[in-house]
Amino acid sequence: MTDQYRHIQHVGDHGDALKHTVLAHLLTRFRAEHQQLYFIDSHAASGVYSIAAAQDWSSGIGKLWSSAFCEHPLLAPWKNTVLRCNQHHTPLHCYPGSPALAFLLLRSQDQLYFGDLQATELNQLKYCIKELENSFFTSDSAPKIHFYQGDCHTWLPNTAQQWQGKPGILLMDPPYEQETDYEKVALTLNTVHHLWPEGSLILWYPHYKEDLSFKLFNTIKQVIPMQCWQMDLVVRKPFPNDRLVGCGLLFINVPPVVLSEMQPILDGLVSLFMEYSGHCFFGPLK
Repeated sequence: MTDQYRHIQHVGDHGDALKHTVLAHLLTRFRAEHQQLYFIDSHAASGVYSIAAAQDWSSGIGKLWSSAFCEHPLLAPWKNTVLRCNQHHTPLHCYPGSPALAFLLLRSQDQLYFGDLQATELNQLKYCIKELENSFFTSDSAPKIHFYQGDCHTWLPNTAQQWQGKPGILLMDPPYEQETDYEKVALTLNTVHHLWPEGSLILWYPHYKEDLSFKLFNTIKQVIPMQCWQMDLVVRKPFPNDRLVGCGLLFINVPPVVLSEMQPILDGLVSLFMEYSGHCFFGPLK
């Protein structure tokens, strides 16, 4: 991992607010629809984070947590899971990342696949999951977990055939450290989509000061023939010292009825985070 990216530096920012509120809603909806669910997190990182070490907390999740919008029914699965992770103590002292959210939201019959390139991150995740299991689950009531250490562009295609015929969600949340990552991620998504046509694929992408997200969109449109949707939030035009000024989610093979439910989530986040020079969009990939 380069000096350019450290996951802990971005915990609790507006990107997490978008990603995690949407993810918790999707997992809850899919859980209600399917007797067994597969969830795959390609960049799982270490699971649970100290809020004290989260530099962007006050301008991100902290701002959302103290807002009236936090009481919206669509946010209830996310909010209740964050409270559960903190054992319903406030003020909050820790924040669950996407693997911890999924682990706490899903059931014993569900299968979770967590991967990360960094062995240290994955070892910390294993420790966090064990702590959560001991705290919140009785014997054999927790979801089943498979861990993968390595490059997701290798282990995802090699594993996707195991999920054929099964409903589920793949979340990809790469750091986009190299310019070529945008095309590489799109190609991996296309491979997984062909190997696992039942899967719903969710990709988080950034809008950095030097915005290269168009490379991702162009490649997706070239290789995936079906209509994809995007939820896009650019907070503002970049300041000289900015790096991340916005982000979005790309949805592949998510049921239209589920997509149609999520506009209020974006609307609420826009009201909290978007400044006068920002913009937002939710609809078919442009």
